[in-house]
Amino acid sequence: MISIIIVAIFFIGSAFFSGVEIGLISLDKHRLKHEAGKSQSKKQLYNFVTNPDKVLGTTLIGTNISLIIVSSVFTAFMIKREIMSETMATLLLSGVLLIFAEIIPKIIVRNSCNTSIPKMFFLIRFFAFLFHPLILVLSKINNSFFKLFRIDKKSGSHLFTKDDLSYLLEEAEKDGNVKKEEHDLIEEVLDFRDLTVKNIMIPRTNIVGVKSDTPISEVINLVKELGFTRFPVYSTDIDHIEGLLVIHDLLELDDLSQPAGNFIRNAYFVPEVMKATTLLKKIQQNKTPLAIVVDEYGGTAGIISVEDLLEELVGEIEDEYDAQENDINKIDDTTFLVDGEVEIERLIEDYNIELDEGDYETLAGMLIEKFERIPRYNEKCMIKNIEFTIKQVTARKIEKVMIKILPETTEN
Repeated sequence: MISIIIVAIFFIGSAFFSGVEIGLISLDKHRLKHEAGKSQSKKQLYNFVTNPDKVLGTTLIGTNISLIIVSSVFTAFMIKREIMSETMATLLLSGVLLIFAEIIPKIIVRNSCNTSIPKMFFLIRFFAFLFHPLILVLSKINNSFFKLFRIDKKSGSHLFTKDDLSYLLEEAEKDGNVKKEEHDLIEEVLDFRDLTVKNIMIPRTNIVGVKSDTPISEVINLVKELGFTRFPVYSTDIDHIEGLLVIHDLLELDDLSQPAGNFIRNAYFVPEVMKATTLLKKIQQNKTPLAIVVDEYGGTAGIISVEDLLEELVGEIEDEYDAQENDINKIDDTTFLVDGEVEIERLIEDYNIELDEGDYETLAGMLIEKFERIPRYNEKCMIKNIEFTIKQVTARKIEKVMIKILPETTEN
C-alpha cells in the first residue's frame, strides 16, 4: 500500500515538473514584465523566469528525482508481487509516464501558461528553495562549461521577436504613447521584412507591354488610354523582354512612326524569390523605377515598381496621374474608361448607359458574373450594344474597364 502511495505522489510530481518546465519557457515574458510593476507576486515570478539557472535547475532536478523514485518503487513492487518481469514493468511504466507525465501535462500547461503558472508559483518557489543547494552546484558546473567552450551566456538574451514587438506596440497604443497610425505603420514594416517579390508583383497576365516594332504613335495612344508611363518592351512575346520604355524619353520626339525598340532603357531583372527589402535597396542603388520579375526557368513572372513596394508599407500611393484621375473618364461621347468599383446604378442614371441590374452592385461584379471568373487584360465581352474591354486587372479584382457604346443594330 505504501509503495502505491509513493508511486502516485511522485508520478504526480513528475507530471507537475514537466508541465511547469514548458510553462515557464512559454510564458509571455514581456507581458509579465509589464504586469510586474503592478503586482509583487508577478514581479517575483518575472525575476524567477528570467533566471535560467533557477528555471532549469528546479524543473530538471524535480523531474529526475520523481522519475527515479517512481521507476524504482514501481519496478520493485511488480517484481516482489511477481505480477510481471522487470522488462515488462519498465516498458509499461515508460509508456504511461510518457503519455500521462510528459505529453499531456505539457500540452495543458503550455496552452494555459499565462494563467496556470502564476497560480502554481508558490509551489514552484517552494521546490526552488528546497533544491537550492543542488541548483548552485549545477549552476557552477554549467558556468565551467560556458568558460571552457567560450560561450557567452548572455548572447541572444536581449533579442526581440516580431511577436514581442507587436505586443509592446499594442500596450504602448493602449497607454496612449503610440498613435494607431504609427502602430499600423510599424506593423507594416515588420510584415514587409517577410515578403518576397512574388508576394507583391503584378503577375504576367496583367502586364501591359509593347512589341519592339510597335510605332511610338500607338504607344502614345496606350498612354492616353491607360495613363501608364512605363512599358516593358519585348521582341516575340512577354518572356523575351528587351528593355523598358519610359514615356518621358519621348517628350521631344517628332517622328512618331519610329519603333518603340529604338528608345528602350536597360531592363533590371530580379528573381521572384528575392526579399522585398533587398529589392527596395537594389532599385534605389540602380535608380530604376521598374523591375522585371523572372521565375526559376527564366520566363517573365511579373513586374514590380518602387510604388508597389512602398504601397506595402504606407498604403495606396497616388502619383501625378492618379491624383487627377476620376473613377469615370469620358474619352468621347461613346467611350468611357471606368473604375471596376463604380456602381451600375450610377452608369445607368448619370451616363444613360443601358445596363440590366442584377445581384451585383458594381461594374466589376457584373463582368465577373458575365465571365464567371476574373478576366484577363484586354479580354472583351458584349452586353447588348456595349463592348467592355478589361484594361487593368489584378489577381483578385477588376480595376479599369473600357466601355464603348456601339451603334444599335438588329443583331445587337
